[in-house]
Amino acid sequence: MRAYTRWAESKGFKTEVIDYLAGEEAGVKSCTIEYETNAYGYLKSEMECTVWFVFHLSVMRERGRPPLSSCDVMPDIEDDIDIEIKDDDIG
Repeated sequence: MRAYTRWAESKGFKTEVIDYLAGEEAGVKSCTIEYETNAYGYLKSEMECTVWFVFHLSVMRERGRPPLSSCDVMPDIEDDIDIEIKDDDIG
């Protein structure tokens, strides 16, 4: 979470934490961050590497398991978009 919010700060993007769930013993279990600026183009590559190994000492490492983190990136699409599909494009 901190990596993504700090990255946004370095780019001048404003963020808002929409949802946050603390970890049972430490860290963050889940969070949802909304970027005020359209950052989807920058962040969509994060979907290609959805699981990251976090290289710092943690409770997970002490238990013999590597700490994992995943990232899901979705654009905010307005619901008033009018999409027209031509009959020639189907089939």
